[in-house]
Amino acid sequence: MYSLVSTPVLGFDLVRLAGGSRVAEVVLTALALRPEDLPVLAAAATPGAPHDGAWLDVASAERVRSGVCDVALLVTSTETDVEAFGSLALLEAAPIGTLGALLTLIRDDVFSWTWRRSEDSTVAVQDDVAAAAVAVVCDAATACYLEDLLPEDTRRRLVGPWLHALRRLPERVAGLGPQEERMGRLVERCARLDARDLQRLRDASARSRAGGGWSQAVHSASWAVFLCGRVREAAAGQLALVQALRSSDLTSSDAATGSWNVVSGALQALAVWDALDEETMHLLVAPVLEALGPDGV
Repeated sequence: MYSLVSTPVLGFDLVRLAGGSRVAEVVLTALALRPEDLPVLAAAATPGAPHDGAWLDVASAERVRSGVCDVALLVTSTETDVEAFGSLALLEAAPIGTLGALLTLIRDDVFSWTWRRSEDSTVAVQDDVAAAAVAVVCDAATACYLEDLLPEDTRRRLVGPWLHALRRLPERVAGLGPQEERMGRLVERCARLDARDLQRLRDASARSRAGGGWSQAVHSASWAVFLCGRVREAAAGQLALVQALRSSDLTSSDAATGSWNVVSGALQALAVWDALDEETMHLLVAPVLEALGPDGV
């Protein structure tokens, strides 16, 4: 469900979750890590037995979140009146993916370079240092993804090694690729949205849905990102966008009803500005240009 290629889907969830901005920060930082950083992370790992008690709390929190998703599924798959059911807020906040999907993305996609694979790619292994380092990142992401559902002590135990390691690591920034300037302008503009901007984005989203073709256009942009070899750069942009929007006045309702899709689709297109066909580019970028003005694109 989550992958670096489909980071807009992850972003859609993170921008609506209480700890979503912090998850984005963890993954964004992890994207910039280098081989020489792994021993520092591994050294910060909690020695000895796993956090058995902490992971019992994690399992409990996952069940609570699954319950929220079950309510959302019930509402959307029946003729139940959403507002009467009292679950509109739950529906708007229900993630598409799961914690397991997030951890798989981190282990297999973000840290793909830490795996040694057999010639036929049927076997992949990590050395002990890499495995310990990645575990520290996964613990931190877990603490943030379930931030509103975990006991404070458990959250601190999971994120503590990561914060300890960060104090010993050089500051690294994940690059956005050859279209960094254009992407950066949109991210920066989204960090300072006001009430008028948000209303314009709502209107732009409604018009975009009515016009049709948006989903196929995003698919085309994501395919272009893959073909151009800019998956990690585009993913970094989407994660930075999550942080920007969480720092503005964007609500979960705004994100759930289309505002995230509009700006996320535009950012995905900007990542391949020099490679995407004109029609697809216009379909994805024009709504944001109309809503936020030329200083955002």
